Amino acid sequence: MKHLILGAVSTAALLLAGSGFAQNVTTINQQGSNNSASADQSNGSNELTQINQISSSNIATVTQGGVNDEAFIDQDTDGAYTASTATVTQIGQNGTFQVAQHGYNAAVATQGANSVGETGYISQTGYNPGVGALLQQNGFGNSGWIIQTGNFNISTVTQNGSGGYAGPLVETAIDGTLNADNFGFRQGGGSQQIGSYNTSIIDQEGSAGMAVTEATGVGNYQNILQGAASNQATAFHIAVGDYNTGEITQAQGPSFSGNTVFGSSNIITVFQNGASTSLIGQGTHVDAVGIGVDEGTPVSYASATVTQTGDGHASTIEQFSSATATVVQISFPETAGDTSKITQGAGAVWSQATVNPYGSAGFSYIDQEGVADVASLTQEQGSGNEGSSIVQTGQSDTASVDQSGNQEASNVAQTGYSNSVTVNQSGYNNGSDIIQTGDWNTATVMQKGAGASSTITQAGSGNSAIVKQ
Repeated sequence: MKHLILGAVSTAALLLAGSGFAQNVTTINQQGSNNSASADQSNGSNELTQINQISSSNIATVTQGGVNDEAFIDQDTDGAYTASTATVTQIGQNGTFQVAQHGYNAAVATQGANSVGETGYISQTGYNPGVGALLQQNGFGNSGWIIQTGNFNISTVTQNGSGGYAGPLVETAIDGTLNADNFGFRQGGGSQQIGSYNTSIIDQEGSAGMAVTEATGVGNYQNILQGAASNQATAFHIAVGDYNTGEITQAQGPSFSGNTVFGSSNIITVFQNGASTSLIGQGTHVDAVGIGVDEGTPVSYASATVTQTGDGHASTIEQFSSATATVVQISFPETAGDTSKITQGAGAVWSQATVNPYGSAGFSYIDQEGVADVASLTQEQGSGNEGSSIVQTGQSDTASVDQSGNQEASNVAQTGYSNSVTVNQSGYNNGSDIIQTGDWNTATVMQKGAGASSTITQAGSGNSAIVKQ
């Protein structure tokens, strides 16, 4: 595993190597408790500030306002001291800061509304609750990273401004996940937490932003909010461990989100508005290209919920475990053509897949390979020209389809024994096709409306078929 902090340290080294070109240089070294260090370089360019403090309850403050400014704060380098604070304020162009803290500390950094192309790094080890690490960027093309190692840490990144950054936001923090360069020009916010019961929040309001959170441990919470002004946003969650929870909200489309999960009882919830795409892989990696195959990593009792409103959505969920998946798509106009695909892999027991598309001219797929799986698909009244496909290859599976529009099509295929399927269609020119291979299966079709067609094919013993038109 390669951590984000490697990128931050190497960048800092390069900046220090070039510091001979700085007009003003400030260096402050302090050892002991209750010290205070302040540097104000708000009127020049190519400024450099370096503050090093060792011991507890120290305060470091840096203010810079020029072009190509650099600030470095290192507190409690031996990792034994606590309760220090670092504050960095930059308003300029192409400035960079790095804050490194060890212990029970707080870091607050702001790159203001007139900032362009600014970059910020905060790294913390230990126990940093409360403020923890807070990075605020309010300009054009700014990017920020927060890396925390320990338990009960809090990481917050807020960005208001347009994109324009094309850099290594996450340098493949976990092998095979993603690299931000695949997504074009982006203002970027990243958070990586290694430990348990940590909280990570990224709030972006500018256009073409990208946010990535990575959590390794138990009981972590990740939240990405890309608000009404964040058109064409990209968001990724990566979670490795158990009982982690992730939320992604993209309030303006078109947007793109991805989620990678390994572990037990992890939860992801996605909300998107407007011609958006969601990719969720629980038990596999997800990147800009798509979702990978089952990697054999233990994953169980995963949960994924996707809600998409607007037009022309696409949702893909692949779960290689006993899992629950729910997709709700509400399209305006109704001819938008949403698509939904849920795959729940072999070896799972009692997996559940639920799809509720309210749009029109779309298609929904559910593919389940486990035992005692449940598939439920609803296409509401007012829709039309919808299609659905459910494939179940285990035993004791249950499938239900409810279509209430016109010219709807339903296909259900079950392989195994003791399976059941129920199809309800109301409207005209609807069609149902059911294939069951195995013993003791049941199929029921209820069709209300003119021009309906139903075909049931069963191969095996003790099967039952009922059609009512």
